[in-house]
Amino acid sequence: MSEPAGSPLKPERKVGGGLFEAVRRERSEKAGRGGGALRILGVLVFGLALWLISQNISWLDELRIERPGGATPEVLNGTLDGDWRERPLTFLVGPGPQTSRGQVEPGERLTVEAGRVLGAGGRVVANLDPDGADGTQAVTIEVQPGLSHTLAGVRPRELLLAFALLALATLTVATRWWRLLMVHDCPTRWRDAVRFTYLGLFFNVVFPGSNGGDVARAVSVVQRNPARRPEALMSVVVDRVLGLVSMVLLGATFVLSSGDRAAELKVPVSAAAASLLVGGAVFCSRRVRRWVRFEALVARLPMGERLKRLDRSARLVVSRPRELGLALLLSSFNHLLTGAAVSFIALALGSELGFAEWMSTTAIANTISGLPISPGGLGVGEHLFGSLSSILGSTYAMGVATSLVYRLGLYGLSLAGGLALLLPGPRPDVAPR
Repeated sequence: MSEPAGSPLKPERKVGGGLFEAVRRERSEKAGRGGGALRILGVLVFGLALWLISQNISWLDELRIERPGGATPEVLNGTLDGDWRERPLTFLVGPGPQTSRGQVEPGERLTVEAGRVLGAGGRVVANLDPDGADGTQAVTIEVQPGLSHTLAGVRPRELLLAFALLALATLTVATRWWRLLMVHDCPTRWRDAVRFTYLGLFFNVVFPGSNGGDVARAVSVVQRNPARRPEALMSVVVDRVLGLVSMVLLGATFVLSSGDRAAELKVPVSAAAASLLVGGAVFCSRRVRRWVRFEALVARLPMGERLKRLDRSARLVVSRPRELGLALLLSSFNHLLTGAAVSFIALALGSELGFAEWMSTTAIANTISGLPISPGGLGVGEHLFGSLSSILGSTYAMGVATSLVYRLGLYGLSLAGGLALLLPGPRPDVAPR
């Protein structure tokens, strides 16, 4: 990201002054000629994700009854009356044909108790008692609320705790970046690093995409350290890379330790983690770099100069094991806090999955949706949450609902970050503490 000729960024006492224009200019330059094509591709991916969600999600409440013998489960569509997590509850069977072997009628009001389902007049429709009457035995009786009912039943206590954890996770990100700025000789106060991080969150909403917030953070630091522009920009990129590395490794750890539930995820996740570890070892090995003539190879690639700056910046961090270890530790803490926040959101919605399953879901979904394939990962993240949660034992609707509430929490933090534009800016002549 080279600076446009004749438009140097100058240190300002207020970050908000020309920040919008500076971020827009940086994003336009970074996008280059392929920016329009990438935006069109992002919109197409977003549309595809919405279509997949509409095809997989259950909009209606469902009562699922599995009978002995491995037969296809009976699915009753209708409307739940009351909190679906409580027993007994009332289920009003919807109109139209139902896969219930003719035992219920459209419009019939069923009572779902602990272990059995009763129809009109107290008639037993399903019973978990193995000694029950013929035709009523069931292996499982499960109530699955649709998306609207899932969202409507959210419990505020767990939700507030989740949002508090997300705010704490943001502080760990700011602390990690603050340390990396010092490594890159861009002195910044910790509170200013926090302020710039929240500005980045705000610009993720203003300029949705893969780099709106990162560009805002970089521009904010450049305004304070105009003579260290390349280093300030690279600190943001290295910060993002370290966060991605720790997220992949942490996600792989939870997936591999989650037992049979995540069996179909173990191979791709293990392959991604192993590739990352091998790539990191190759990058850090001077002998291998000389053998493959790494510098000459990078110079011949598109954007070779930028890649060379990134390479120097990353090696600078690697050459300081203490700072590298601290950055990875802070990254892991950030992802654990985020996973805990998501698990509390899911708990507030009524999910029965535990922290390990939601941590795996969050790590995998955030890694993939963080790629520049749709604006801000919209749609892609929701589909991934839905698919992964159904694989791990929950429902697609629960995953989508959890992702939507999680995204709303991030938007709330992002809008709060806009208040940083109203605060006095950092003083360029003040040394960091």
